[in-house]
Amino acid sequence: MPFPPLIESFFSLILFTCFFLFSVAFRHESMELLVGLKNTVLFRNRKTTIYSEQVSPFKIRGNFYLIFQTVLIISVIVLFFFLQNEWQVLAFQETFFLFFGILLTASLLLGLKYLMYKMIGTFFLREEIGDWITRYFWIVKALGFLLFIPTIIYIYIGELRNFALITVVIIFFISRILIFAELLNIFVKNKIGFLYFFVYFCGTEIAPYILYFKGVFLLTKIVGSIII
Repeated sequence: MPFPPLIESFFSLILFTCFFLFSVAFRHESMELLVGLKNTVLFRNRKTTIYSEQVSPFKIRGNFYLIFQTVLIISVIVLFFFLQNEWQVLAFQETFFLFFGILLTASLLLGLKYLMYKMIGTFFLREEIGDWITRYFWIVKALGFLLFIPTIIYIYIGELRNFALITVVIIFFISRILIFAELLNIFVKNKIGFLYFFVYFCGTEIAPYILYFKGVFLLTKIVGSIII
């Protein structure tokens, strides 16, 4: 392992907790998860599906956890990618501070995207944008599930680290392609010009991630300068 035992134990506990809580959520809500993913991939509207969703406190907590799990796993991947073999330089406190900063930034990004979608939906394609928010978070939840095994390989199996990183990148870009196709479908159905779609997609789906990675890079430099 290229990192100290305390770091290994900390992230092992995080990944084990993700596995356990996802198992509990999937056991109770497996039908809803499968139907939601199927509707998203096949571009089906919620009104056209036969399956009836019933809101319950457990379902709300389960959905919130699945979204948070994605943010958590992505934050782990980003942290390990930026630090790579520099684990010996940082103490556990600095590593925890950096990880918490990355996690907080990713959570704020996702929250701001939700508020942005809601704001756009108040004056532009209200029904379609409302349905799109549901589809978008289905993609987010699926992303956390698909990234779990590649994340474990990337962290703990050094010989397959490059392969795991490529797999993570491919899964991420597939999710972006699915988002691109879903948004394009909305714009085409409403006969809105491709130029408007391009501006919308760049502003809502590309620019935030560029700002996120720039922010993480800046945060890493700040933590490194504090240590020096």
